[in-house]
Amino acid sequence: MQLPGTTEFGGNTTGLCGGSNAGCGTVYSVSLSGAEHMLHASTSGSDGMFPTAAFISTSGAEHV
Repeated sequence: MQLPGTTEFGGNTTGLCGGSNAGCGTVYSVSLSGAEHMLHASTSGSDGMFPTAAFISTSGAEHV
């Protein structure tokens, strides 16, 4: 089972995201054993910059 999440900042700190070295945000998952997996690091507004949404599972609780 993977538990998904987002960070509004962090990840890529270059280009549009590097002004304050804060980053444009990430989408990640964490397994029940604590293993972290970055699924996406935003690089600009067109690819999900500053994500803050919650996740809704469409294929069951065990998939991200």
